[in-house]
Amino acid sequence: MKNRYIYIFMMTLFAVFACERVEEVTQPDQEQEVSAKVEMTFSAVIESDDTKTVLVDGENANIKKVFWLPGDEIGVSKYNTGAGSFVDKFTASISEPSSKADFGGITEFASRYRAFYPYSESLSDIMGYFYFDMPAVQKYVNGSFDPQASPMVASAVPGEDLNFYNLCGILCLNITGTQAVKYITFSGYDEVDRPIALSGRFYVDPESTDPQMTADISHSGTGYSVTLECDVPVQLDPEVPTPFYIMLPPGTYGKFYLSITPEEGEMMLRSSTKPMVLERSHVMRTGALEYVE
Repeated sequence: MKNRYIYIFMMTLFAVFACERVEEVTQPDQEQEVSAKVEMTFSAVIESDDTKTVLVDGENANIKKVFWLPGDEIGVSKYNTGAGSFVDKFTASISEPSSKADFGGITEFASRYRAFYPYSESLSDIMGYFYFDMPAVQKYVNGSFDPQASPMVASAVPGEDLNFYNLCGILCLNITGTQAVKYITFSGYDEVDRPIALSGRFYVDPESTDPQMTADISHSGTGYSVTLECDVPVQLDPEVPTPFYIMLPPGTYGKFYLSITPEEGEMMLRSSTKPMVLERSHVMRTGALEYVE
């Protein structure tokens, strides 16, 4: 993300997995009355053990703090156990990264609200669940992850802060070498060798205190691989590992495959049959992986 083929398979791709906590930072009928909507502001905060849009170093080397960014957008809907609710767009009114942000927009009065990050036109609130899309292509961000691939949910009554919970886990690949990386593609299988859905349509219950994202495999857009794209190829260092962050659904990956494509030269393939348990709102770091042609 931001040829000949060489196949290098390893039974144990990564010598070490280091797992660390991360601090959190079909819509209804469009002819429905919108005159009942009024301007509102919601305050959104980072749940202590979950994550939000960008990683920054904390005082503890094993902790990554996260912040809202100027221009971040969330979707807000009213609590409705019926057919569904409108999802309205709210935008962060901050001028610099912050652990707490006010989001302004218009919506209807309700006894309870639910919210989702990131907002998109395809986001739906149906029968008590948010339906959302996970991208098949994530963008490389230096030292962090693609915020548009980092879904979160929250719920609150009027006057309460929206405490967001992250839905994904983060796989951090630490790569050394002399090449400049253009793409990294990941695919995984569960413990009974079934492919794991990584992109496409998912749904989640925003009222849960331990929200779990579930793939809507009936949707035609379900994908079983995800690609990290480097808009500008990332130059590797032969001694110091370069981290590449990929957002993935949590779960047990019985085996998985990587393909690393440089700007020039041969693609490198890696596989691992060592199970990887990826937890929601955790960073799973790999041992150093050397790019070898």
